Amino acid sequence: MVDVEIKGLVARLNKFCTRGLEAAAAKCVSRTNYEVTPEHMLFVMNEDPNADLQAVYKHFGLDVGMVQKALGAAIEDSAPATLRAPCSRPCCWTGSRTPG
Repeated sequence: MVDVEIKGLVARLNKFCTRGLEAAAAKCVSRTNYEVTPEHMLFVMNEDPNADLQAVYKHFGLDVGMVQKALGAAIEDSAPATLRAPCSRPCCWTGSRTPG
């Protein structure tokens, strides 16, 4: 597994992505999910009609509403947290998987 320092990763984000990550963490807390996942971040970033994501979807012929619906379903399927604060596992952001 690739060793990723989350603090260093966050420091490299631009303002839009930093706000997206903060909003994703807030969504994670409001949904009582344990982990902030890329799905949380993409879900909240899709809400900005001027975001680069809109151009990407248009280029690939994707319907924003369908993408949002799929992301919402993935978030809905996320395991709820106990009373712990949300976290972000490095494997969620590097594409690697944890064993087991």
